[in-house]
Amino acid sequence: MTSADVAREAGVSRATVSYVPNGVSHQKIPEATFQRVWDAAARLGYAPSAAARALRTGRSEFVLGLLPDWPIEHVLGRLIQQLTNAFAEHGLTFVVHSSANPARPCG
Repeated sequence: MTSADVAREAGVSRATVSYVPNGVSHQKIPEATFQRVWDAAARLGYAPSAAARALRTGRSEFVLGLLPDWPIEHVLGRLIQQLTNAFAEHGLTFVVHSSANPARPCG
């Protein structure tokens, strides 16, 4: 689903669709329109594109955690979950990546 699909379903412009989930403060959107956009987005299973938001704002809202080449045991897994939750409370997505060299095919 795209914002164009939601706009068509709600009978609004694509700009209005982008203002609603992003909470753009300089735009005054009537409550009925706001609700129509949310309802259409929910019906269609639409979620705003994180990539598009990153391009627009110049920020990715991602935090990358590099893990050492250690086995992920219960304690480390729990720490990762706690970090994920803490970052989410601030609207950030925590992504972990192992520093271990992945096996890559030769050639």
